[in-house]
Amino acid sequence: WVNADPFHPLVRALGALTEPLLSPFRRLAPPWKTGGLDLSPLFAMLTLELLEWFLIPALYDIANRIH
Repeated sequence: WVNADPFHPLVRALGALTEPLLSPFRRLAPPWKTGGLDLSPLFAMLTLELLEWFLIPALYDIANRIH
Protein backbone atom coordinates (compact mmCIF):
# COMPACT_ATOMS: atom_id res chain seq x y z
CA TRP A 1 0.00 0.00 0.00
CA VAL A 2 3.05 2.18 -0.10
CA ASN A 3 5.10 3.18 -3.07
CA ALA A 4 8.30 1.33 -2.16
CA ASP A 5 11.46 1.66 -4.21
CA PRO A 6 11.46 -1.45 -6.45
CA PHE A 7 15.28 -1.46 -6.54
CA HIS A 8 15.76 -1.56 -2.76
CA PRO A 9 17.26 -4.93 -1.74
CA LEU A 10 14.66 -5.56 0.98
CA VAL A 11 11.78 -4.90 -1.41
CA ARG A 12 13.31 -7.24 -3.98
CA ALA A 13 13.85 -9.96 -1.36
CA LEU A 14 10.26 -9.72 -0.12
CA GLY A 15 9.01 -9.89 -3.69
CA ALA A 16 11.12 -12.95 -4.41
CA LEU A 17 9.80 -14.68 -1.28
CA THR A 18 6.11 -13.87 -1.71
CA GLU A 19 5.64 -14.00 -5.46
CA PRO A 20 5.67 -17.84 -5.76
CA LEU A 21 2.80 -18.00 -3.27
CA LEU A 22 0.81 -15.05 -4.61
CA SER A 23 1.13 -15.56 -8.37
CA PRO A 24 -1.33 -18.52 -8.62
CA PHE A 25 -3.98 -16.46 -6.85
CA ARG A 26 -3.28 -13.47 -9.10
CA ARG A 27 -3.96 -15.71 -12.10
CA LEU A 28 -7.31 -16.77 -10.59
CA ALA A 29 -8.40 -13.23 -9.65
CA PRO A 30 -6.28 -10.70 -11.54
CA PRO A 31 -6.44 -7.16 -10.15
CA TRP A 32 -7.86 -5.80 -13.41
CA LYS A 33 -10.93 -8.03 -12.91
CA THR A 34 -11.42 -7.01 -9.26
CA GLY A 35 -11.52 -3.27 -9.78
CA GLY A 36 -7.76 -2.82 -9.40
CA LEU A 37 -7.71 -4.45 -5.96
CA ASP A 38 -5.17 -7.25 -5.53
CA LEU A 39 -6.94 -9.93 -3.48
CA SER A 40 -4.17 -12.50 -3.81
CA PRO A 41 -2.74 -11.88 -0.29
CA LEU A 42 -6.18 -12.46 1.21
CA PHE A 43 -6.66 -15.69 -0.74
CA ALA A 44 -3.15 -16.87 0.19
CA MET A 45 -3.72 -16.22 3.90
CA LEU A 46 -7.08 -17.99 3.82
CA THR A 47 -5.54 -20.98 2.05
CA LEU A 48 -2.72 -21.16 4.61
CA GLU A 49 -5.26 -20.99 7.45
CA LEU A 50 -7.34 -23.77 5.92
CA LEU A 51 -4.24 -25.91 5.52
CA GLU A 52 -3.36 -25.27 9.15
CA TRP A 53 -6.87 -26.21 10.30
CA PHE A 54 -7.15 -29.41 8.27
CA LEU A 55 -3.75 -30.65 7.16
CA ILE A 56 -1.84 -30.40 10.43
CA PRO A 57 -4.47 -32.25 12.54
CA ALA A 58 -4.70 -34.91 9.85
CA LEU A 59 -0.92 -35.38 9.92
CA TYR A 60 -0.97 -35.64 13.72
CA ASP A 61 -3.72 -38.24 13.48
CA ILE A 62 -1.73 -40.28 10.96
CA ALA A 63 1.38 -40.03 13.16
CA ASN A 64 -0.57 -41.23 16.20
CA ARG A 65 -1.91 -44.22 14.29
CA ILE A 66 1.59 -45.31 13.30
CA HIS A 67 2.83 -45.43 16.89
